[in-house]
Order: sequence, then C-alpha cells, then structure tokens
Amino acid sequence: MSLPAQLARIDELHRRRDDYAAWTEEQQLVQATLARAPTDYGTLWRAARLYFWLSDDPSGTSDQRSKWGLQGWDLAEHAVAANPNDVAGHYWAAVCMGNYALGLAW
Repeated sequence: MSLPAQLARIDELHRRRDDYAAWTEEQQLVQATLARAPTDYGTLWRAARLYFWLSDDPSGTSDQRSKWGLQGWDLAEHAVAANPNDVAGHYWAAVCMGNYALGLAW
C-alpha cells in the first residue's frame, strides 16, 4: 500500500474510532506507518493524534496517560519541525502537551 493510501486509511479509521475494531486497526496502522516513514509530516501528526486519544482515555492511569501525552507531544514537535507552516503539528503538540501536564497534576 502506498504511503498516501495508508494515511487515507488511518483517517478513515480515525473517523470510526468509537468502534473498537477500527480503533485497534488504526493503532496498528499508525505504528506501521511511523516505522515506514518516521520523518513524514503527515505520518507524524497522525501519530500525535493517536497518542492524544490514547492519553485522553479516562480508563488509563494518570501516569500512563501522561506518558502517552508526552509521546504525542514529541511526535507533534517533530511534525512541526518537518512543516512549521501547517497547523496540524502545532495543534496536536498543544493538546498532547495539555494531556501530559494533566497527568502530572493528578
């Protein structure tokens, strides 16, 4: 599958993330795509988006949620470095930073 096709599939799965099977497939595809294209802007911000949603799950411990927030923030910062003129990297950096900080506050 081409990289654009993988990214499109990730987006399609993300729209259905309330379905456990779609959410699981999205997580696996994001990790595979990140391994394949670790410096690609589109891959990085989508990976940060995934980590935001992981860090926003109230069933996780505060510590785990904070770790996922930090991972997402790091991925988003790499996205910003790859393309500082697009908003997605900045947005996911900000929200992941917030979830990282919330995990520290509890």
